[in-house]
Amino acid sequence: MKTLVVVLLAVLFLVGPVSARADQKQDAKELVEKAVQFFSEKGKDYALRAVGSSNGPLRKDGGLYVFAFTFDGTALAHSVNDDLLGPQWDLQDSQGNYLVREFVAIAKDRGSGWSDSNWNGSGQTTSVLKRTYIMRVPGEEIFVGCGYYPE
Repeated sequence: MKTLVVVLLAVLFLVGPVSARADQKQDAKELVEKAVQFFSEKGKDYALRAVGSSNGPLRKDGGLYVFAFTFDGTALAHSVNDDLLGPQWDLQDSQGNYLVREFVAIAKDRGSGWSDSNWNGSGQTTSVLKRTYIMRVPGEEIFVGCGYYPE
């Protein structure tokens, strides 16, 4: 019986982090979908205010937040870092990949999808994998996104 308990605890320890990461992936996608819904149901001004709010409805525990950009690479709303507002066409990750250009391509070509980059997360001194879900706002040359750190 003691061995069974030890095995079950080991499995729970290993599965817990995987489950939390899977939840963050789903939460990121749901936040983006909710933001797009705000654009269609409540209008562009409301949606952008919600995206830019530091404690609004498009934030979730675990560092999840939504951002909004135009197709020319201008950040319209970002609830975490005001320094990222404005032109960001040349923003690169730690590997030299052009993030905003890739996000725009996803929004234009597919309408939605995932992008991987290497980014310094909050409190991190080295870059790590960040997965970002991007979705175009129908009828607008705007996309919204939300990223998470899977590891």
